[in-house]
Amino acid sequence: MDYDRDGRLDVFVANYASPNVLLHNAGDGTFEDRAEAAGLARPGALRAVWTDYDHDGWPDVLFASTPAGIRLLHNEGDGRFRDATDEVGLPRWPPAEGAAFGDVDGDGDLDLVLAAGRDFPDSFTLRAGSLVFAVPGRKGIVIRVEGPDEAPPAALYDEGVQLTDAPALAAEGRGWALRWNGPGRLVGLIGPGLTAASLDGARPWRARQPHRLYLNRGDGTFVEAVGALPERGNGQAVALADVDNDGDLDLYVVQSGVEGADEPDLLYLNDGHGRFSTTAGMPPTEGRGCGAHFADFDGGEQPARARRLDRSRGGWSPPEPLP
Repeated sequence: MDYDRDGRLDVFVANYASPNVLLHNAGDGTFEDRAEAAGLARPGALRAVWTDYDHDGWPDVLFASTPAGIRLLHNEGDGRFRDATDEVGLPRWPPAEGAAFGDVDGDGDLDLVLAAGRDFPDSFTLRAGSLVFAVPGRKGIVIRVEGPDEAPPAALYDEGVQLTDAPALAAEGRGWALRWNGPGRLVGLIGPGLTAASLDGARPWRARQPHRLYLNRGDGTFVEAVGALPERGNGQAVALADVDNDGDLDLYVVQSGVEGADEPDLLYLNDGHGRFSTTAGMPPTEGRGCGAHFADFDGGEQPARARRLDRSRGGWSPPEPLP
């Protein structure tokens, strides 16, 4: 990705539990982190997808899953990015685990597919000294953390809107406690520096949410194609390719990704106008898939086949021919 169009490839690292990193290529084998100056350091993202959605020649970036929901950052062409989520018509909530841009309706504009997966009613993950969580309202939730001698920093969001008068962490026992009984769902990041965390008042679980398609109007804005993707699921990633060689982009959705919630992956076939139908017979998913790519790995003349990245096995699962 060459975000500043200087002819040198740069590197972007998405960090959900800490600031993102944008490594600018100096051209002499060295890189400099310019994420803060570019406006891309926060909020930390689990998925980042680069594209030129408005055809202005500058690569933009979509953060599909952050503690603050979805963010589409427009490249201003001067090394800085601007949050354009609202003006282009994309929702900030719920976030999505997987995202991909592609022209699914054949009009020459890049459309957006979002795989539901991080719309946790309740979630709780301590990783690398930082806690990422989502908890419901009106449940008397108590989050307790241990580690730092002083109250750790916290970024808190109510339904995707950052709280300016957020509840404070109070000293309690060997650590700190955050209490939430507000009306909305609280999503946040606490840390770094944590050594332990616990949750009282809610049990983490994962909801099955609809996958979504947003069509590009051609003027830099999007409109949701309601019902275009008929199935719900726990999507983790999406990949677009013409699997049946009919000239349009089809869609593969990697499902599950959490223990005890295995579901079959979904293959959607495109009718050429951005309307999709699922194929039957996809095998149940085993393990915790987190990505998929299409490639003609056997050099034949058959449609592309999918390989599925399985993080529980630490590598590629065996490829299988798509129907």
